Amino acid sequence: MDRTLQDALEHQLMEYSLRVDGPVPLRDLTPEIPAPLQLVHQREAQLFNTVSTDTPTLTRLLRFEDLTGEPLLVLAPFVHPHSAQQLRNAGIRFLDAAGNAYLRFEGVLIDVRGRRPDPSITLRTRKARTSTNLFAPRRAQVVFALLSWPALLGASVRSIATAAKVSVGQAQSTLELLDEHDFLDRHTGSLLRREVLAEHWADAFATGLGPKTLLHQFRGDPSRMELDGHGAIYVSGEQAAPWIRDPETATLYVEEFSPEMALTNRWRADGTANIMVRSVFWAYPDQDVDPRFPTVAPPLLVYADLKSTRESRQLEAAQQIKESHAHIWHP
Repeated sequence: MDRTLQDALEHQLMEYSLRVDGPVPLRDLTPEIPAPLQLVHQREAQLFNTVSTDTPTLTRLLRFEDLTGEPLLVLAPFVHPHSAQQLRNAGIRFLDAAGNAYLRFEGVLIDVRGRRPDPSITLRTRKARTSTNLFAPRRAQVVFALLSWPALLGASVRSIATAAKVSVGQAQSTLELLDEHDFLDRHTGSLLRREVLAEHWADAFATGLGPKTLLHQFRGDPSRMELDGHGAIYVSGEQAAPWIRDPETATLYVEEFSPEMALTNRWRADGTANIMVRSVFWAYPDQDVDPRFPTVAPPLLVYADLKSTRESRQLEAAQQIKESHAHIWHP
């Protein structure tokens, strides 16, 4: 979160005798990515599914509801009176930098209206969001490569760009943003707050980089797939979690899509799609890597694909992936 917006929101929280009690501090909130945040008022406390945004409209925010079962809380530079009324009617809590608020939980009700925005905060946060989105698709590819292969931080920027399949300029600008957001120690060549960064990356994947990689969707039987002989194929999602019995979906990443693969497996383009074919957006930095295909996708990607479904069985599998590859989150 932008420091100016953070300071303004913390000031308003203090005015209303509220404080944040984890599990995520305000400074670690990334625009448009939901995160758990608990507000405390005297002896009352409430955990919220919290979204920081500079466009707090009802239409935009409805997609964040019911993701965790916790009530939605919106933090913004300013909530326009019309939008504020819509959010109240929908039961969505909010607080803006001017002090406009609708916060209701347990025995607490804070409803403040009519405060005017601070133009400097509104302008600055909008500029910050458009210029420093770490999880825009190309930048997300760089973040993914660094989290998956930390040794890249000791290599050249060109090597990072090659592993992330982006330009050298895009790799360099992403490194600079990681440094600005306190995710990178340029002196030691290591990532900081890796768990926060990895979780933000996984949460952003479903609405950012993920859709950009989608090539085809099919309907078929994911339990009976013949993938040999169709080139480089990485298996993700349910197919990469062997403890899931009778998987109902398949997520495949390919270097190049072969129509013969769809014909061989009798996949159809009609009906409800349960087989997703996506493009590979990374290259292994180790030139000696020559896996036999099909093979499992990198763990962070498997985790993100499982988590993005919001389906209980796959969420449990995602947690197991995280525990099995703890070095990505906790070096």
